[in-house]
Amino acid sequence: MYQSLPRIPSKARPTLGMSGQGSTSQLDSLEATAADTAAPTITAESSEEEIQKAYEEWATNARFEYCDLSIQPSAAVQEARQRRIDEIAANHPTLQLTPDDAPSYMSAYNQEARMLTHSDIPKRNLAIAKELAVLTTNLPVAWNSSIFLRVDETRVDIIKALITGPEGTPYHNGCYLFDIFLGSSYNTAPPSVKYMTTNGGKFRFNPNLYAMLGNLKNPPEPFKDIILTHFRLKAKSIKAQLDDWLTKDDGRALAPLGSGYVTSNSGNANGNGGSGTGFRRDVEELKSLLDGLMRGEDPTVQPSSSGSAIPTPSATGTPSETGV
Repeated sequence: MYQSLPRIPSKARPTLGMSGQGSTSQLDSLEATAADTAAPTITAESSEEEIQKAYEEWATNARFEYCDLSIQPSAAVQEARQRRIDEIAANHPTLQLTPDDAPSYMSAYNQEARMLTHSDIPKRNLAIAKELAVLTTNLPVAWNSSIFLRVDETRVDIIKALITGPEGTPYHNGCYLFDIFLGSSYNTAPPSVKYMTTNGGKFRFNPNLYAMLGNLKNPPEPFKDIILTHFRLKAKSIKAQLDDWLTKDDGRALAPLGSGYVTSNSGNANGNGGSGTGFRRDVEELKSLLDGLMRGEDPTVQPSSSGSAIPTPSATGTPSETGV
């Protein structure tokens, strides 16, 4: 069986509350509890430097955790599997059958992981253990860009990563998710990595805008807390970024899937062609979600106010529950 590494404690994350007074675009109160640092407090009068420091302290404590990435099959799936076993046993009475006890995982590599459930590859396990021991305290953390990892607590070859987009790129302040699987030939062969924040490659005019909207309205596990805290702490910075996008927007629509410019009015009538009215409306929706976060609202239960089809990234990689 796989080597199970010692788990580090879950790291505390900052919680944000609003007093109900003042502008919704201001941080009223921010408290972070860390295992080995004093809790930073951010108020509406806090400087940008203080906010950045709070973000980096939080990210340092939240960047690496072991967690449960398995998916428990529903009762209906378990019953279906048992019926299938019973059918096979009835038709082949001499055949010895046992239920499939391999769990499923929140990963694009679920099937590959299930196939290795009962494998024991000591050299590979040792290599993984050494590398994870380094990553626990050495993942890069900064205001401009950070990396967060979540590793399954019993299957350390199943990993999910979240990278925040760096400043000066089209991905600035966005949250981008990757599924990682360390296959049977690791580390003589590279890990398998799948980029999950694509919505099948169907993002419209500004992929970062729609990645932000999708992640806020449907944050994938196990990164929901990371994503919401990231956007809470960066709300003012992101709203300034949105204003800059609006200033630079030339109002010209893009064809679906970003295949080039289209005629001036095609796609703008309902806001689904890319830029123009629909783009501005979606920017305002994102601002509204950020304001709600700062008031302590949960954006995952807030209905869309734009009426446009906002893509939701298929970021969990949740597999179908199949197999006997």
